[in-house]
Amino acid sequence: TILFLNYNRQLTVTHRRTTVPITLPQFSLPRTLLFFFLGLAALLIGSDLLVRNGVTLAHTLGISELAIGISLVAIGTSLPELATAIASIIKHHPELSVGNLLGADVLNLGLIIGVCGLVSPLPLSYITRVLSLPLLLVLTLIVFSPRGNLRLRGISLLCIYIAYLILHLWYG
Repeated sequence: TILFLNYNRQLTVTHRRTTVPITLPQFSLPRTLLFFFLGLAALLIGSDLLVRNGVTLAHTLGISELAIGISLVAIGTSLPELATAIASIIKHHPELSVGNLLGADVLNLGLIIGVCGLVSPLPLSYITRVLSLPLLLVLTLIVFSPRGNLRLRGISLLCIYIAYLILHLWYG
């Protein structure tokens, strides 16, 4: 997310933006509300299925729930941000992707972790404290490095993520 935001910032600064008008289909209020509540119901059912089956998968494979969370669940829940980011870039609206990514990150870190922390304590395992927190610092330094090839930084971040997953699976 941080790399993508930095890349978008650099694109906006170095290239002239063209805006493409967005045309939205017009739906009636009852139809819009129906689709909204159907989507909300599907989201709640899907979330429950994701948690139940994620825990079952972790136990079946003999790996930690954290490993499933940082891999399959994290990738699955990040796909909407990825799709929105790509679509907004293609349609020459990089601010939308930046806003979506920032909003999702702030929401996850602030609201989601905050509410979960109110409901139940969120203990951090030793491997999380030793590996994850320092890794966040390293990733931030890579992303905001003033020099370097953006593509190379992107490849570096992907390789670091893969190594992170492997270490969690190995030690977690």
